[in-house]
Amino acid sequence: MHTGTDPDRGRTARIVEIVAEHLELDPAEIGEGDLFVEDHGADSMALIDLLAALEREFRVAIDQRELPRMVDVRGVRAVLAEAPGW
Repeated sequence: MHTGTDPDRGRTARIVEIVAEHLELDPAEIGEGDLFVEDHGADSMALIDLLAALEREFRVAIDQRELPRMVDVRGVRAVLAEAPGW
């Protein structure tokens, strides 16, 4: 459950930074509900690279079958929240 605590904000900010790096955007350009593909032109390779970067950063394993849920920052956060070790 999302509680809005400081660690959650820090994690969300880090997710935004990683997304920005992989989509070659400024973090300020990414809203939590912005769609990676539709709003920012991400392709499937960028999304797979993003998934791998998130796994490395947060030391979790994410099944590629979760990619359809990872359409925006909120979806990424939800998938990460379900990962063991998050």
